[in-house]
Amino acid sequence: MNTYSVYRARSMCPSCAQESEIFITNKGVFPYTAKTCSRCSVTFPSDDFVCSLVELTGNISVSAQTSLQILSC
Repeated sequence: MNTYSVYRARSMCPSCAQESEIFITNKGVFPYTAKTCSRCSVTFPSDDFVCSLVELTGNISVSAQTSLQILSC
């Protein structure tokens, strides 16, 4: 079983400044580094354009860690 440290973050499109949520783990961005903007369809490396970290609350943190463990099996 793999255990990940999970951080919730917001990434900003370099073209139109649309923000979207990503998860950062100790192995990189989950599930993919490349992100396609829902507004302008530009594909960009989301880990290069992180604009803020979002605090995980108790239930969300447990759910995120559980989901990542299940998906990595």
